[in-house]
Amino acid sequence: MPQFVGIDVPQAILMNSDDYGFAVFVIDKKSSQYYEQHLPLIPTQLNRVVVISQFIVMMRELDYAATRFPKILNQMIEEKN
Repeated sequence: MPQFVGIDVPQAILMNSDDYGFAVFVIDKKSSQYYEQHLPLIPTQLNRVVVISQFIVMMRELDYAATRFPKILNQMIEEKN
């Protein structure tokens, strides 16, 4: 859509996080890198779990390298869940 050309977009978006809907999505490379460095910035525990579980699904589908997963796990040391 031409009206969106040149508009800044966020690195990552977590849509419909407080609803009862269900979705499986593939996190693109740029967003994966963002989450690998900024997972604690996600404001709620539920939303963090959604992102983490999606990475696990992506690993099973070979869309995310398991060798990169420690970048996510290292941010969860203080997680109380």
